[in-house]
Amino acid sequence: METQHNSTAELRRRIREESKALNLEGRGLLWISGAVTELMELKLLNLSHNELAKLPASTSNLANLT
Repeated sequence: METQHNSTAELRRRIREESKALNLEGRGLLWISGAVTELMELKLLNLSHNELAKLPASTSNLANLT
């Protein structure tokens, strides 16, 4: 899906160039895409106050999270 690819590419660019943080707090998310776990530059991933039942297993690959 090209739109998802472009969104992922845009997220990567912003994370690399800006704060290396992704704040998805309070967005009512039920799930997150495994594509988020490809954002190896992430140092902060805020998923609090959502409706997530589980995270992708590959989340553990985000070694830079603090």
